[in-house]
Amino acid sequence: MATVKLTAHQTAFIGGEIAPRLLARTDLKTYTQSAKTLTNALPFYQGGVNRRPGTFFHHEVRNSSFAVKLIPFVYSRTQSYICEFNNSYIRFIKNGDYIESSPGVPYEIAHPFLSDELNEIRIAQFQNTVYFTHPNHAPKRLIRTSDTNWSFANIPFVYKALSSNWYENKNIRFKIITNSVTYTAGSTFTINSPGGGGVPATPTFTGAGYGFMVVSSKAGSPAETWTVTCTYADSLVQEWQVTGSVSGVMMATFYTGNYPAAISFYQQRMFLAGTPNEPQTLWGSKTADFTNFSRGTGSDDGLELTLANSSNDMILHLVSSSKNMLIMSYANEFILEATNGVLSPATAIVTPQTRHGCNLVSPVGVGKVVLFAQRNGRRLRGVEFAIESGQNLARDVTLYSEHILGDGGVIDMSFQQDPGFTVWCIRHDGKMASLTYLDEQEVIAWAKHETGNDDGWFKAVATIPENQSDRTYLVVERLVNGIYKKYVESIDYLYESFSDSTIFGSSVTAKKTWTGFGHLEGKLVHIVGDGSYQTPKTVVGGSITLDNACFEIAVGLPYTTTIELLHPTLDINGNTTQGKQLSIYKVTLELNETIGVEIDGDPEPMSTFKQKLNHAPVPFTGNLSRSLTGWSSPNYLLIEQKLPMPFTLLGVISELTVTT
Repeated sequence: MATVKLTAHQTAFIGGEIAPRLLARTDLKTYTQSAKTLTNALPFYQGGVNRRPGTFFHHEVRNSSFAVKLIPFVYSRTQSYICEFNNSYIRFIKNGDYIESSPGVPYEIAHPFLSDELNEIRIAQFQNTVYFTHPNHAPKRLIRTSDTNWSFANIPFVYKALSSNWYENKNIRFKIITNSVTYTAGSTFTINSPGGGGVPATPTFTGAGYGFMVVSSKAGSPAETWTVTCTYADSLVQEWQVTGSVSGVMMATFYTGNYPAAISFYQQRMFLAGTPNEPQTLWGSKTADFTNFSRGTGSDDGLELTLANSSNDMILHLVSSSKNMLIMSYANEFILEATNGVLSPATAIVTPQTRHGCNLVSPVGVGKVVLFAQRNGRRLRGVEFAIESGQNLARDVTLYSEHILGDGGVIDMSFQQDPGFTVWCIRHDGKMASLTYLDEQEVIAWAKHETGNDDGWFKAVATIPENQSDRTYLVVERLVNGIYKKYVESIDYLYESFSDSTIFGSSVTAKKTWTGFGHLEGKLVHIVGDGSYQTPKTVVGGSITLDNACFEIAVGLPYTTTIELLHPTLDINGNTTQGKQLSIYKVTLELNETIGVEIDGDPEPMSTFKQKLNHAPVPFTGNLSRSLTGWSSPNYLLIEQKLPMPFTLLGVISELTVTT
């Protein structure tokens, strides 16, 4: 038996953490750029991997006993908010703090959604208004007038009858016949409907000329009187305002128990889709008149389309792009587009695309790609238009990391463009997955993230532009002193802490005792004081006492960054190191701005990072080499960072001996 010395050099981690079922796929290009484990490590698209940023603590939610939904409200880069939906109220976060109605009192307004309804909310924003849909509630809109003046109410839809077009609601259906009659503004029809179905009494017309209409009432409809008044008339079309003693202003499709589930804007129209009774139908408003859904044949009239589909699964999402609007249901994906590029009742067409199906998680746009969770939530797909096939394709971006979203799948996600091009995915089990995604550079790098020591769970996520970049907010549930608390925290790129639920403190004089940590009562916390790692302490009565007095501190919960490399795969005269006993006798880490690291469980002495008494350590950039011992097959080198300090790994050089 002979031994051979070889050198393996891993130069990137842009393949992320690969699935266990791919550990033998050394033929894949992504294998050489991936890791067996990436936990609390964040690949960046240039190739390396960072210790993920810590989280900054903002506040406890209004009521931790109830579910929380974070909804972004982005008017401009300088006016962006997080709307915190919790326990029937909305609170508003701006620049990390609650907006207050008076000192110490958060400004809040009511909302009607129950805790178990929050994940079905869909939104679409136009300027200073966010529109909401939910199948159990009438469509609503949230309007910001000022920071302390918000309103949340039903959308005031306008449903007008157009001459020679059917008007329909849940109780009655009619058409005003234009024929040769010249209607004028003020012309009026009166309908006395006996209710219960059948044909109502002959309509009574008031006005010049002879007018008539075709009318029928629906089974179960109440007795009522309808008044149909002409509000606009020209030589081509007339609009009629409909009122009634019971439900005359309601449209057939939108009423209690039958509200739309999906919403979007496309070509200056609001689109609503997916009611329980008509799950595969979508409705478009008049052009630039979002509350007016009057249908007709004019180019700017409202429109109605029903998918020609073998299944009857409800439309869950509408996602607009520059070319078309993506229509997504539990079973299929379609696109809405116009035959001549300009959408109208005459040019609108719906074309089937793929048959993957989605779940309730709202899709996110990343560059030219729309990412959506497949129906079981365990796979993420990216929809993009393929010129060669002339249709949208939905490739699986979890193909090489099929395990990463867990058994329960994703329940919430958001995209953070700057920094990092990162999609954050909240998993059903309370862990979080991140996807560093840069399609044009073929970067698809997954990692998983945990918080707390089995007593912390990520629950919700939303991202908004803030402070010249993006800020990602999280809802995190923590078991604190025997009580479950839900906190709003944010991923801390701003202050660069490397602990979770972190609070910062400063003092004009150095001191040992610090207060203000009641949100971590009874927790063992990691501390950075004046730039140096301090002895961990347990929070008692909201305070901690340091061993050494400090001017500035960062205090938060510890987490471990874990990078477990794959078994080195090299060619040996036509054979492979895969499956061979090997010894990595020397490893060199290519580091950038790093303080602290462990290799196979052995910490690197802090003296490496020029740690001196009463001085902060100096971040290390360069090559750090370590001699190792031991033989194994497979050999998974373990690299960890357990300190609340920065860590960036650019590459790994492994010098190894292999038996042949």
